[in-house]
Amino acid sequence: MRTLRKGKGRNAYSDSVIYFRMKIEVNGNQIFSNYPKSDLPVEQQEDFKQLTIEERVEHLKDPSLLVRKLDTYTLPSLLQKAFKSMKKNMVVSLTTTRVKDKLHTNFTTDFLNQYEAFKDGDTVKFTLSLFGVTNTSYFYKYPI
Repeated sequence: MRTLRKGKGRNAYSDSVIYFRMKIEVNGNQIFSNYPKSDLPVEQQEDFKQLTIEERVEHLKDPSLLVRKLDTYTLPSLLQKAFKSMKKNMVVSLTTTRVKDKLHTNFTTDFLNQYEAFKDGDTVKFTLSLFGVTNTSYFYKYPI
């Protein structure tokens, strides 16, 4: 995993809801991206450091952002682990050739069917941007 932009804040838990953008390239061909069209590199786009608090809240309401709860297991395990290690506003790049071990896991989603998209021997590159994490509050975590 290569960090393209550092983030700040808490990491996502296994029961967190995450807001993110993702770009998938298989053997150099882009098969999915929900990044806006821009001439800027991904790590320079949508930087929360340059936005006001109101603009950040509005940004999380953007319908093009992907929203997933991590404990539904609808992302491959490699991406689950990456999101759990990322902080808010972080951009990372992952490349793997271990398709069967790392990507043919968990359930499919509406935007990615990893069993059809990735074949053995493919080089798969993910670019991930994490914009928001909503952690669940449990009553037993409150001080008494």
